[in-house]
Amino acid sequence: MLDSLLISMETLIFDDLERMRMYPLVLSNYAKFLGLMGANNDALALAVKGNDLCVKYGELDMISTFTGTRAWNLHKLGRKEEAIPLLAQSFYTSGAVGKIGNQEANRRYAMEKFGIVFP
Repeated sequence: MLDSLLISMETLIFDDLERMRMYPLVLSNYAKFLGLMGANNDALALAVKGNDLCVKYGELDMISTFTGTRAWNLHKLGRKEEAIPLLAQSFYTSGAVGKIGNQEANRRYAMEKFGIVFP
């Protein structure tokens, strides 16, 4: 199932705007499920792909979710040194998104505060 999901992400997602908006949520839920089932390496790989997708398409409200999922799976894999900074990043990112409110304001904040430009 993971392989077909990743293939469809590369080919089908961009044909339909609604699908593109929902894909990060689907990826996030599936990554969490994989982690809970003990497939931490697969969950980590999917969380990284989901994070990249969010950055590429400016879905900033989901970045903290993927960052948290990455951190949790890294921790489960015994890579705590890598997990700790990601947990902090997830916390601060979720706080900024919740505080600012909408996608356009999030993009402006990321550009002004961190110099990150989203398409």
